[in-house]
Amino acid sequence: MNRVLIFISVLTAVVLPVFIFAAFSGGAQSQTDDHPSSRATPVAEEKVPTMDGAAGPCSLELTITSPDGKRAYGVTVRVHIAYGFAGTRRLDLEAGTNSDGKVKFTGIPARVHRPPLEFSASKDELSGVATYDPSAECQAKHDITLTKVKPSQADKSRLSQPRSGERTQPTAQAVGGIGDESSPEGRKKCGGGRYSELASILAVSRCRTWLYQKFEIG
Repeated sequence: MNRVLIFISVLTAVVLPVFIFAAFSGGAQSQTDDHPSSRATPVAEEKVPTMDGAAGPCSLELTITSPDGKRAYGVTVRVHIAYGFAGTRRLDLEAGTNSDGKVKFTGIPARVHRPPLEFSASKDELSGVATYDPSAECQAKHDITLTKVKPSQADKSRLSQPRSGERTQPTAQAVGGIGDESSPEGRKKCGGGRYSELASILAVSRCRTWLYQKFEIG
């Protein structure tokens, strides 16, 4: 009898604290789950800016990144769309990217004049282009990586031209092919009067001076 009592006492002393600890832990866990601050709040994605051309069923979503691989915000994307018979109908669409570097164009006609379309992205000195043929992929997603714009040959030639108000002195060879009047070729052209009507005043005056001198000597 004493052994039974001792066994019951030991069992009670060991098992009872375990049950109490388990009950307390379960209650604390349930309170933590019910607390609003303990729940993981989903991050809402920023709405993608959308430009609707309202001319067809196709669409294109663009994701634009900078040269360092980061999403580019505030990039302007433009596209010119010609469609219909002989491309008589035209659309010029423009939109900017959000903080995720995304922008979407909808309402693009399935058939366009002279595909593919060129979506030009630009920001400051960076630019990039994506080509898209709606007849081949009506619903599409493309990426554009911006690169630094290199000055074109036309820009270089424009920079080399004189500014407004600056006067350049034309040479006889540049305007009429008339060289020095003392040379045989120059004497022949000046004497024969075959210089161009667009010759400069400088070239004409040199020819006249040479003729006057020749007349006086003769």
